[in-house]
Formats: sequence, structure tokens, C-alpha cells
Amino acid sequence: DVVYTNIVSYNVIPLELPDSDVNDNMLDDIIWVGYVCFGIVSFSVFICLFWTFLNRSRVVVRAAQPFFLYMIAFGVLVLSGSLIPLSMDSLDPPSQTWSVGVCMSIPWFA
Repeated sequence: DVVYTNIVSYNVIPLELPDSDVNDNMLDDIIWVGYVCFGIVSFSVFICLFWTFLNRSRVVVRAAQPFFLYMIAFGVLVLSGSLIPLSMDSLDPPSQTWSVGVCMSIPWFA
């Protein structure tokens, strides 16, 4: 037996589509949290750099190599720099190029 189906009935698109309700997951009121976190991390990095500079002649710091400690602190600063573009909403960007640049800077920082 051959059973025939009406394939057209499966592909019917209604003429009037409902309005789409898109949730863009914008940050709204918590947009400043990323900036504050970046400020806290940056301040902590500069305190660590200053402490390393002051104690560079001590045995513990010399054993850990001050240059290596500076590189680690700089790496933490660059990594925390990804918090800034992550805190930016794309609700009203100045231009399309700006939005793409912000979006593409996140993997480079992280």
C-alpha cells in the first residue's frame, strides 16, 4: 500500500506572523559593575607592582624574579581589560565598526 501525504500542509507559513518578542539580555542597570571590577583589579595590580618594586632586594622576591612578577601583574591587567568591552551594551553603538571592534577585542584581551 502507498500512503500519500499532503506535504504542502507541512510547509504552510501563516500570512500574519505574531510580533517577535526579543530579549536582548542588555545589562541595563548593572553596566557599571564591569567597570568597577576592572578598577579594583587594576588598583590591586598596581599595589602588587609597587610592593614588588619596594621589596625587589629581599630574598623571597629575588627568588621569584621581580621581572617575572612584573610580567604576571601585566598579564593580569591585560586579562582584566576584557571586563571593559564585556560591560558595553550594543543598544546604541556609535557605528557598526565600533561594535565589531568592541566584540573582537574580547578574545584578544582574554
